[in-house]
Amino acid sequence: MSAKYERVSIGVKDDGNESARAEVNGKKRIRFCIILWLIVIALLIVFAHMLNKMYSKSFNIKSSSPLRSKNTGLIKQSVLNESTYLILETSPINLRPGAHILYFGPWELEETWSIHALEAVVTSCVHHLFVERQHPESVGSFDASWKASAAAIPGSGKDLIFAWSKDSQPGNQLFRTPNGTGFTLGDQRYLRVEVHFQINRVCSDSMQQVGLHLLYSSIQDTNSKSVMKNLGIAEVAGFFPALPPRVKDATVCFRCQVEHDIEVVGFRNHGHSIATRYETFVVRNSSKLKQQVVNSPVQHRQFFQEASFSLSTSDVILLKCHYDTTKRRFSTVTGPEPKRQEMCNQYLVFYPDAVGQNWGTCSYSKTCKVK
Repeated sequence: MSAKYERVSIGVKDDGNESARAEVNGKKRIRFCIILWLIVIALLIVFAHMLNKMYSKSFNIKSSSPLRSKNTGLIKQSVLNESTYLILETSPINLRPGAHILYFGPWELEETWSIHALEAVVTSCVHHLFVERQHPESVGSFDASWKASAAAIPGSGKDLIFAWSKDSQPGNQLFRTPNGTGFTLGDQRYLRVEVHFQINRVCSDSMQQVGLHLLYSSIQDTNSKSVMKNLGIAEVAGFFPALPPRVKDATVCFRCQVEHDIEVVGFRNHGHSIATRYETFVVRNSSKLKQQVVNSPVQHRQFFQEASFSLSTSDVILLKCHYDTTKRRFSTVTGPEPKRQEMCNQYLVFYPDAVGQNWGTCSYSKTCKVK
């Protein structure tokens, strides 16, 4: 008797419960993802708030200060020979390794000042410190860029009055203005300080402090305003193409067109580890007269030095920066990082400086030859 076999399909009866459970589980997963994203966003907001608090620290100012500000804290002040000696200090700032740009101020002065001497009190953790005058239309507009403090930018509403940058000499250098001159502050010009911290492993919290010493006198009448010569600072600087490696004397040039008659009374160079020497020439009457006014090494004298020369309208300033890239295997670009990047910066202290008046305009020049 032969057996008969039949194919039997075995399956699970779907009464709709399994589909319902899958739909419920899918909704749970969606809700979980939404909650997780909300938690992440909340944590990011808290973290951003903490960073903002950390980076928005400002100079400590006491209410009895001649500066009007919403900031509170410490200020030291004493009178020396009918002038006032003002010390601004920050508290230790806890920053992570890397480059950080911090702004302090702005402060409104209760009266008009003439500043006769400035000194930056800094540590090895500070790359540069700029002191700026800000005009009312620019207060509150802070550009968090390392190149934000270029002096005398037309329409910027702010200008540079003092600059300190990292140099190889220990200690701090005092810059005193010539007799009868000073940097005017007040009269709707506010004070602000920019600090570039370059933090590495050896920078402890106590080293992340900066200070500023100001020696100033009050200008109370129009007669003294007319006698005092108002100083300004012209910054000759900018971006330039990458420097090639293994070159003994790589050069970069900037050309500036002078727009007003001024007297230069001081200068200061700034470069990084491979900058060797800066030369400055004044070209007059379309190259008929070329005068070298500065020829200075960079590494050991990066503070303000005395100078004396005149610039007339239509004169051209030619700044020539020299670099030694023989020990480098990579190209060097413009930037604030002192070990791998370079700058070609020169600051000229001059008078007279008028509000809203630009001393001149500068740009990179492909050639260092006089046109």
